[in-house]
Amino acid sequence: MHYRQWQRREQAEQDSADNHRLSLPLGASALVAPLPMLAASATKGASQEPSPRIHLEVGLFTDGTMNNAANTQAFREQLEQECLIPYENNTISREECEQRLSLMLGASYANAASNVAKLRDLYSEGEDESENTITYRRRVYAPGAGTKTGGSDKLYSAATGLGEAGVIAQVDYTFSQLALRVKEVLQDLPTDRLDKPIGKLTLDLLGFSRGAAAARHAAHEINQGESGLLAEILAQNHIPWPEMVEIRFVGLFDSVAAIVNPAAGDLLAHNNRNHPVKLYLNPDKVGHAVHLTAAHEHRRNFALNSLQSPDGSLPANFREISLPGVHSDIGGGYGDSQREDVLLSPKLQVPRDRLRWPDKTLQWDNLEAKRQQIESEGWIGPHNLPVRQSEQLQAWPKDLGPEGPAQLEIVARRYDHPAPDGRVELVLRMLRQVRGEYSQVALRLMHRLATDSGAPLQDIDTRKTDNTLPEELKPILQQILEQVEQGSDAPSLTAEHEHLLLQRYIHYSAHYNGIEALVAGTPAKLEGLHPHAPVLSGERLVYPQEEGQ
Repeated sequence: MHYRQWQRREQAEQDSADNHRLSLPLGASALVAPLPMLAASATKGASQEPSPRIHLEVGLFTDGTMNNAANTQAFREQLEQECLIPYENNTISREECEQRLSLMLGASYANAASNVAKLRDLYSEGEDESENTITYRRRVYAPGAGTKTGGSDKLYSAATGLGEAGVIAQVDYTFSQLALRVKEVLQDLPTDRLDKPIGKLTLDLLGFSRGAAAARHAAHEINQGESGLLAEILAQNHIPWPEMVEIRFVGLFDSVAAIVNPAAGDLLAHNNRNHPVKLYLNPDKVGHAVHLTAAHEHRRNFALNSLQSPDGSLPANFREISLPGVHSDIGGGYGDSQREDVLLSPKLQVPRDRLRWPDKTLQWDNLEAKRQQIESEGWIGPHNLPVRQSEQLQAWPKDLGPEGPAQLEIVARRYDHPAPDGRVELVLRMLRQVRGEYSQVALRLMHRLATDSGAPLQDIDTRKTDNTLPEELKPILQQILEQVEQGSDAPSLTAEHEHLLLQRYIHYSAHYNGIEALVAGTPAKLEGLHPHAPVLSGERLVYPQEEGQ
């Protein structure tokens, strides 16, 4: 079902919201305290019906915007094929070849695998049989908004979260794939077990970014029971609604819906209008929910959709844990090492009467105050790695020189135009080399909490390069795990460990860099478009969850 079908169902869904039919309530919380209208039928069912014969456990993994595990793998393979020979012949550097290839194919190819994709790989598939029950375990992965597996990225969906590769379409795809997996199980059943094919369906939902919004929307549809989208898609595949459906665990990495809906007059990604996506996660119909959020994220277009109520409270079965890092430091997707050359201010023009003395201007003073603030936060220091230098801002790989120290400085650029005096522009620039392995900390924390909630995840294989945690991060992981286990939702670190993270591992995502693109086959920067600009206050926009949203 796509967007038009969703519109046709919207009014019917509203009319039936209070009367949807489930033979048993959803979620662990509901099992403890069932709804009054269902209590009688639940008691009767327990006395007359045997335990379910068929139990399905399915993990639903919805990836983030421009995250697509298959495209990431295809990029790796194509990189080796297309860049190895030119690199060996010294006709082009590996870095330049990789950049050209990423611009040609799209962001979903160049991004590394996210934590959602890694957890998908760890979700156990198979079957177990006890005296009365066969449990089948399956997993479903849905690529992130704005992506098409094997095809070009869908920029409208990436920008708005809607359209053919948006959040609603992602949920539709997830449920369609779930129906196929269920059908595969049913087709393999012995005929003597087909009288009541599905006794219980247990779902674990994990998502990142807009994929976290998709997980929340999927939970909303599941909780509509037989009047919801999942039931509709199962019915289209001739699969009856199971006797019992439960959402056991919801794991969210930095939930950012950022819906832009021009048809509804919503033209801003950073507001709290996200129609038609439903973000409210009902604590009475979910076993446990964990939301890992990015403490250092403050981009304007990356407002956080919190699980907290407007009064700041959380249900007893929900946790929202703030971790050091920005959006993809938590959800994953950064490469192992990245040259980060970011403009921390817009370009400011010096008044014509001060062109000879740009450092004696109000513009310079404002940038100096900003520079001192960022320096005091600890981004530059002894833990910074060497980084290749260039006087050019956002230099292409071919224009890079030898390695030097990290920099945080005000840069003055002089231009001859307009005549006769020209102009001078000032900008605050930070240049660093940043590692990508810190996202492994959030991966391991979510893995621990999901496993504790019953999700059937295999152990993380630390022999794989993508799962390696540097030795210097292991004590940081241990500190965070211990504090979270003790109930802290804002684990703290020593000053030394915090500075290590800031200077070597945490990216600086809020900046005024132009967009890189291929124009007539040549790499170019599109100035004037700043999708990653910060909130002016420096504080992230955070929206609570409210019933009905």
